[in-house]
Amino acid sequence: MLAVLFIVPLVSLLALWVFAASVTLSSAIQERNFNTQDNTIGAPAEALGVELTLERLQSFIWLSGGRRPPLMAPMLAQRKATDAAVAAFRRGVAAGQNVMFPAGRPTLARFLKALDGLPHLREVIDEGQINPLGAFQGFNNIVNAQYQLYNDLILVNNVPLYQQSVVSVEGGKALEMVGREVALVGGALTVGGRMTRPEHAVFTETVAQQRMLMGDVLSELNPNLRAGYARAYTSPAHAAFAAAENRIINNFNPRTPIPVDPRTWQAISTAFLKQFEAGAEQDRVLLTQGSAQVGDRLLREVLLAGGIGLLAVAASIFLMLRFGRRISRELTGLQLAAEDMADTRLPNVVERLRRGEDVDVAAESPPLAVGKTTEIGKVADAFSTVQRTAVEAAVGQARLRKGISQVFLNLAWRSQSLLHRQLSMLDGMERRSTEPEALEDLFRLDHLTTRMRRHAEGLTILSGQASARGWRHPVPVIDVLRAAIAEVEDYTRVTVIT
Repeated sequence: MLAVLFIVPLVSLLALWVFAASVTLSSAIQERNFNTQDNTIGAPAEALGVELTLERLQSFIWLSGGRRPPLMAPMLAQRKATDAAVAAFRRGVAAGQNVMFPAGRPTLARFLKALDGLPHLREVIDEGQINPLGAFQGFNNIVNAQYQLYNDLILVNNVPLYQQSVVSVEGGKALEMVGREVALVGGALTVGGRMTRPEHAVFTETVAQQRMLMGDVLSELNPNLRAGYARAYTSPAHAAFAAAENRIINNFNPRTPIPVDPRTWQAISTAFLKQFEAGAEQDRVLLTQGSAQVGDRLLREVLLAGGIGLLAVAASIFLMLRFGRRISRELTGLQLAAEDMADTRLPNVVERLRRGEDVDVAAESPPLAVGKTTEIGKVADAFSTVQRTAVEAAVGQARLRKGISQVFLNLAWRSQSLLHRQLSMLDGMERRSTEPEALEDLFRLDHLTTRMRRHAEGLTILSGQASARGWRHPVPVIDVLRAAIAEVEDYTRVTVIT
């Protein structure tokens, strides 16, 4: 039972340490896996997104330009680049299966399914079975699935890092919106700058989304992460790009070309996209570094907390074992001392007192010395007090019995002395008496006195002493019988035949 009292808290302490260490270690591993996942899946996915954007642009231009052969070569070349990016992404997914968070697997499956539909989209584009805006939306659906994957891959236990990661994804979406704008304008410029009303509606909506997303990014990202975006959106290239956006939105007429110069648009859109992509890349790099720092910090905390916790558990085990052994040893000593007191010392004291020996209370009831633990020492003191009290009570009872025996002995000796004197007087009177009747009375009185002497000897025996009458030499049996008969009441009825 004593072992259970120590084992239960020890196991509880160990379980708490394992739980705390595992939670902290799990968070650290999750942060490290987030970085690994970003390198193995995130980076290839980002490269794939760039290639899909370029293929969307070339496909939209080819379809908007009436599927003319000169416009087909750039599209086919871009498809090869896209296929290479798809293959690299799939290799990254295969390599990152072990570190990928379970929450992102369904979204990854949907994105891979969308990529599986890319060959069919190309087929209908090649056969002219889809209009430019339909192809544009088909590529957008794949890219939308990609950004949904980005959102679901963000799973970290650090709240600030999670918030910054979500906003960074919005920055990527804003860049995607710029790419869509470039594709829509590029398709219109292929046919002399004319844009259909549905295409203009999509362009207007895309510009609005891009500006809203970038407003959130610039207001919610911390200064380090938004620095690249801020440079891009405060640059002359963005000012010219935004002015062109406004002219296209505000001066639209389906029968006239959009109010942009192709060469100027190509220059300002390329410059702005480069600055925008540089800002996005800076954001991604800094975010990855921040996640790595958080992971490293958590690992240090795991090592520190786990090490200190393990030392504390080891110290607890050492102290519990040490004090457990000490308490067990002292309790065992107390038990043996109490058993020795109950089974050996007290019975020996009682036996010696019964024999009439003198007993020293202090010597026969020494205090129990069984350990240094305060509580056990108090219990030992209590047992010592009980032992001393028991010995004192036994000695007191023995002294009381001895005193009573001495009283009985004194009374018996005095009675015997008087009876001996009386018997001597009766013996002299019997010798001097000559009258039969008087002699008979004297004999009866002598017999009564003899019986009284026997009772006095009984008191002597009760007091624990031997009878004063005794014979040192052998006595014939006939004399013993006569002496015995003389001390019974009806001695006259007994006849000794010799």
